[in-house]
Amino acid sequence: MVPETAQDGTKFVVFSVVIENITKDTLNFYNDLTDSQGRKYDPYADAFWYFDENFCYTDLAPNTAKRGVFVYNVPTDSADYYLSVLKAGTDDGYRLYAK
Repeated sequence: MVPETAQDGTKFVVFSVVIENITKDTLNFYNDLTDSQGRKYDPYADAFWYFDENFCYTDLAPNTAKRGVFVYNVPTDSADYYLSVLKAGTDDGYRLYAK
């Protein structure tokens, strides 16, 4: 299958990651992406058609590593991103910044 082309005025942002949970609690990846303007984006719904290791709405157990991709369709002026991660059953959160 040939990957889609982003619509006019948008671009695809793809993060290829290996994430290891070094805490003692499960981490919940709801995968909302936030840009420098505070805008939030949901994962690109059709990413699973193009990537075998789609990292979408995942719970990561303690002392576990996972490889995968996060895919988002964002406006072309969007930049400087972070993902939000929560400890399961709490309001404790972390931000994973993209470089």
